[in-house]
Amino acid sequence: MSNLVAYFSHPDPFNPEGDGESEPPSGYVQRDGSVLGTVQVMADVIEKVTHASSYRIEPKRIYPSNFRILEQISKAEKARGDRPELREPIPDLTDVENVFLGYPMWWMDAPMAVYSFLEKADLSGKDVYVFAAQSGYGLADTLKTITALAKGANVNQTPLSASCFLTVEQLQEEVISWLYKING
Repeated sequence: MSNLVAYFSHPDPFNPEGDGESEPPSGYVQRDGSVLGTVQVMADVIEKVTHASSYRIEPKRIYPSNFRILEQISKAEKARGDRPELREPIPDLTDVENVFLGYPMWWMDAPMAVYSFLEKADLSGKDVYVFAAQSGYGLADTLKTITALAKGANVNQTPLSASCFLTVEQLQEEVISWLYKING
């Protein structure tokens, strides 16, 4: 059996010239000269520690890095209950035992593409572990929504809710501590 890290992370990547922003907003971290989403950093740690494969949940429509435009798009998707089409097909989950599901909190919810993944993926019999980056408001009702959408899965009720304001080193420590906690 194996592990899979399925995660949504933004930016893809941060592009200050094309998006009119001079500095990355919260939820972005710098590592080795690159700007990454907080969730991607968390997913990378989980992938390495658990020897997991990874699947990046990406909608076909690329979201802008410009915060004001992204806010309008994601709020509209949430209000309509959209399930954006995913860019890549969901991988074969037959031999996967554990799914680590990660996302940033956007306006008190997960990005709608995460719900697209959950509605398409057959997670029956899998253990699902949730990790998310948030800016101070916690995970709202996302754990309850994920539990309802991940039909037949055992959704662990001890999620990792990390601040998007942490450094790379602090994020790594939070993730490793959480992995030890959920593995008893």
